[in-house]
Amino acid sequence: MTKPLLLVPLCTGVAQTSLSLGLVHALQRQGIRVGFGKLMPAERVDKDRTLAIMAKLVESPAALVIDHQAPLASLTKQLTALTETSPLPLIIAGLPAIDGGANPLNLELANALGLDVLLLGNGAPASKLLPRIEKVLTQLSSSQVQGLVLNQWPADNSDGPISKLGQGSQNQPEDTLASALPVPLWATIPWVPRLLAPRIEDVARHLGALPLCSGDWSTRRVKEVILESRSLTNMATLFKPGALLVTSGDRSDLIVAAALATRNGLQLGGLLLTGGYQPEPAIMDLCEGAFDDGLPMLLVEDDTWHTSQALQALSLHLEVDDSNRQRWIMEWIADHLDTEALLRRHLGEEKRLSPTAFRYQLMQKARRQRQRVLLPEGEDARVVEAAVKAAQLGIAQCLLLGNPARIRAVAQSHDVQLGQDVVIIDPDSIRERYVAPMMKLRQHKGLEEVMAREQLQDNNVLGAMMLAQDEADAMVSGAQGTTLSTLRPALQLIKTAPGQSLVSSAFLLLLPDQVLIYGDCAINPSPNAQQLAEIALQCADTAALFDLTPQVAMISTTSSQPKVQQATAQARAQAPRLVIEGPLAYDTAIIESLARAKAPGSPIAGRSNVFIFPELNLGYSTFQTVRRSAELVTLGPMVQGLKKPVNDLSRDASIHDIVQTIALTAVQAANPGIKKAAT
Repeated sequence: MTKPLLLVPLCTGVAQTSLSLGLVHALQRQGIRVGFGKLMPAERVDKDRTLAIMAKLVESPAALVIDHQAPLASLTKQLTALTETSPLPLIIAGLPAIDGGANPLNLELANALGLDVLLLGNGAPASKLLPRIEKVLTQLSSSQVQGLVLNQWPADNSDGPISKLGQGSQNQPEDTLASALPVPLWATIPWVPRLLAPRIEDVARHLGALPLCSGDWSTRRVKEVILESRSLTNMATLFKPGALLVTSGDRSDLIVAAALATRNGLQLGGLLLTGGYQPEPAIMDLCEGAFDDGLPMLLVEDDTWHTSQALQALSLHLEVDDSNRQRWIMEWIADHLDTEALLRRHLGEEKRLSPTAFRYQLMQKARRQRQRVLLPEGEDARVVEAAVKAAQLGIAQCLLLGNPARIRAVAQSHDVQLGQDVVIIDPDSIRERYVAPMMKLRQHKGLEEVMAREQLQDNNVLGAMMLAQDEADAMVSGAQGTTLSTLRPALQLIKTAPGQSLVSSAFLLLLPDQVLIYGDCAINPSPNAQQLAEIALQCADTAALFDLTPQVAMISTTSSQPKVQQATAQARAQAPRLVIEGPLAYDTAIIESLARAKAPGSPIAGRSNVFIFPELNLGYSTFQTVRRSAELVTLGPMVQGLKKPVNDLSRDASIHDIVQTIALTAVQAANPGIKKAAT
């Protein structure tokens, strides 16, 4: 097993919790399980944020408690015991730096146990950081120091950041920076203000504020604070996305102005009313629409000046319940780490297909394939933000259908930048050119010109025509509409892929060690034997699409056994090399101990990863029961069998959900038709 890796801060303010999250996440998305421990005084154990946050990522993170009478001996004993009992490679968060550099106890422990060390720095001046690195190198062997991570980079320092060692600027290439250092540079993590932005909920907790309207206080973040100090005319120009307006509760003009800005689409952080003044009922009534849109309003007793002083003391530490910020931070840091250096340390470690690893592989596949994904609901704020995020990640070129002015206004009000990989298409300017092609596609149904024009007013229909005309590779919709409104135009205009007679669905269930596929749980209510066989082959090809070796279990009830038996035989005939078995009970297909008793000698019973259900209701209820009982991560439903992929979102889909669906759809689009991998 790989030696434990001890994180050693060289200075204060390196954000060791964030870096620990990033390191663990970087390994997990490569399929490597990891354990975690942290050195700390006994009095910190019960209130330590790092362990509480890390408990979401690793099993039983360990507190290595310092005995002040014999600190080195106690830590050595605890870490040795942890290493011997844990089957996983360990990352150990060391003690914070002291004024002169690395905490001596960190280095003594590394020497005593021969631990590998990763140094942690920030954008400190070269004159401060370099001597600290050199001091560590005089106390440890060069082979122990694996590298250096510089967080919050670049920093504004009068003495000059460390990149100037090579006579360069803050934008100096990383390889030049690395050559100027006495240790390998694993990462320079750029400083991003939004990663520090607290939620309105955190502000309320810090101030002890009364929520007059909590709104979206658990998701809205404070990017800047605006203090009441001017007239309404001058204050209104300062209203920006993420701004927290701090004003006396009797400034009705500012309260109404903030509400109006919210109704116009500007996503302010929130309103913080001071002085204990509650707005009059008439003012609250005027602002009701803004509150319905999620604008939080808090009330404190202190005046504006004292409140502003209290806000300056607001902690920017990562909160245990702030899952969104935790995810942003660990992904940001993992994306900037030298993954190759990490993997070199973990050669030979057993890998697993965890949810983190699967989603990372999904994103990597999408990046390599760079498809054009059409988003018909282009004016929806979640869709705009997801398109920007997908473009930033490089997983697709996103085509937004919608009024350009409205889309740009949405982007501006949510403080996102539309880059070159987010293309805005005005549907009103292009509808007319699809009338004739649509009439031709639907001529067997007698579609007339006036009806074609009317149907093309629906962006889902327009989007389906764009796919049919090869002007986009795939489509994702459903954030505002129904599944039927998303899929019906696709079925009518895009049609099924060659060799396919139906369209089906697959849900992906991400277990801690593997991925399971469930079909069909969303489209075909009661398929016949031939259709069931085709669904099984489609789901097997979906498994192969994501580098899974399909082992297909044809699930049955007593009444459906004849149909399932016939479907299994037909699927075997069409795909002789496919590992498929049925009829099987679900518990026999998935639980190995039951399989040994009920289906001895079966090649897949208890080890199946693709489950085909004879009826939609049975499949959906089984899938939801498993998902909810184990609180598992899922993807889908993924639509199979179309010439070009069209996938449906749930109406409560988050930005993260939409990005994942875009990636999933892009991977499908790059692999058109049915692969027949099992034939």
